[in-house]
Amino acid sequence: MSFNLTGKQVRGPLRWWYTLAAPRDVAEDAPLRERERVRIGKLTSLALLIEIIAMGIAGYSTTEDPNQLLPIVYLGIVLSLLIAMMFNRSGKIKVAGILVVVMIEIGLLLTIVGIPHGQFSSFNLPIFALFIQPLLIAASIFPIEIIFPMAAFHIVCICLALTFIPKAPELIEHMRIEPYTAYGMPIMLQVFAALISFIWVRSAREEMHRAETAQEVTRLTQELADQMLAAADRQEELKRNIEIISRTLAEVSKGNYQQQVPLTQKDLLGPVAHSFNMLINYTRGYREQGQRFEQIDKLLSSLASELRQYRTSQGQNQISVTNTGTGLDLLTVELRNLLQALPVHPNAQSPDTENLPPKRPIYSPYSTPTEPDTTTRPAPQRTRFSPF
Repeated sequence: MSFNLTGKQVRGPLRWWYTLAAPRDVAEDAPLRERERVRIGKLTSLALLIEIIAMGIAGYSTTEDPNQLLPIVYLGIVLSLLIAMMFNRSGKIKVAGILVVVMIEIGLLLTIVGIPHGQFSSFNLPIFALFIQPLLIAASIFPIEIIFPMAAFHIVCICLALTFIPKAPELIEHMRIEPYTAYGMPIMLQVFAALISFIWVRSAREEMHRAETAQEVTRLTQELADQMLAAADRQEELKRNIEIISRTLAEVSKGNYQQQVPLTQKDLLGPVAHSFNMLINYTRGYREQGQRFEQIDKLLSSLASELRQYRTSQGQNQISVTNTGTGLDLLTVELRNLLQALPVHPNAQSPDTENLPPKRPIYSPYSTPTEPDTTTRPAPQRTRFSPF
């Protein structure tokens, strides 16, 4: 089997087991802590698989063993392994690792204590070598500071077992002749395993941290390059949008109020362009309204002039109708029809402006003061206004 830095299996027949017992994979660019958690979870799942296989092989022997407590212990260990598998799958790696290591330790101690016939012989000495298994698993899962205390615990267990467990006569004789093989071999094995595990795990984790640092530097460099490229693109887009807005405003300043800033909300200055478009529309409306008022003013002046001409020409001239698109067009048409319906007096003379009474001056705060008129005028008669 081959694994990458994150512990993700590239190929192999154990993919189905990782699906059942290992935590879910994380992305390749995930932090080192997440990838290390997945790696430890996969290693814990492998330890669980090995323990389940070992317990399956030892299952039949527990039924034939005279020790009646052994099947109960066996079932407890299997149940604990299944619980550890569920914890490991849910991401609680530490809990699963503790259960695995504790179950292995308990299994080894019960195997030593429950030796058949109650006597520990020289043929049972290789059992002490199995204490390397929980030591290596703990070194891979837990911090490296736990390696030497666990090795010391195993050495104490080995010494207590060889001292207090009932031994066969041949083992007693063997320990008298060659005590090194009984005490020295398993103890030295624990010491060497602890030292090698400590050096290997520390160097491996330092190497992973260096790889993570290099990968993090590469990732940050790539992100910085992407940010610089995105900033350059934004600056170019901003420059292009400003040019479009400036060109449109230049056209509007020339009187072309039909122009619109061709930017959408997806553009960088889209909201600004929308505000400019609203301002242009309002300005165009005000300009059209001003032109309409100007046309009305011209029409009123023209209408007043034509009315004067109509009065002086004794109805011979007609009032022209100019289409301005305003409500005054209808008023002009109705006025022309009204004047055409009036009878024309052939002997009518043009009004003599000399015989008209003088106009009464209208006071205005903006007019220049004049001398008072001392001419005696008849008092005006009050007439009652009637709409009929």
